[in-house]
Amino acid sequence: MTKIIKGLVLLLLTSSVVFGQTTSAAQRESQAKEELRRLFVDLNEALAKRDRAALERIYADDFQFVHTTGGVVDKTTQINNTLANDRTSTGPLPIPTFDRLLLFGDVAIFRTLERGVAGTNVYSRKEGRWQIVQVQGRSRLIRKSLTRIWGNMNLLPVLMLR
Repeated sequence: MTKIIKGLVLLLLTSSVVFGQTTSAAQRESQAKEELRRLFVDLNEALAKRDRAALERIYADDFQFVHTTGGVVDKTTQINNTLANDRTSTGPLPIPTFDRLLLFGDVAIFRTLERGVAGTNVYSRKEGRWQIVQVQGRSRLIRKSLTRIWGNMNLLPVLMLR
């Protein structure tokens, strides 16, 4: 009888620890999503005010934007190009829901699929605030076109190594 009681007590203690961690993980994810939405609000404000200092804080030092065409832009170029654009014609950036967010401690990966473009965005939390580390897009239309030209795209990495 004592063994049964000890077993039940152990089971209860273990269950509370496991369920507590699950709730904690859900809370961390919810908090990260809210903080990342706030990052986009701050980004839109910085763009509207043409605030270089705020943009410098929002984009990580090692930021890069990999365009769907393959071009790569660093932090300085991104900020310069952004400030040179007429934001009144494009309006604010939409604030993502972050439904497809993957959270790994202080790193978040957000995957999107919109208008034929698959995107992967990487964010990092440093000193308590999130920054944009990488934005990468890939057009599914380009893949379809290249598949018609070269055939099976899964063989392309093998062909490139030769």
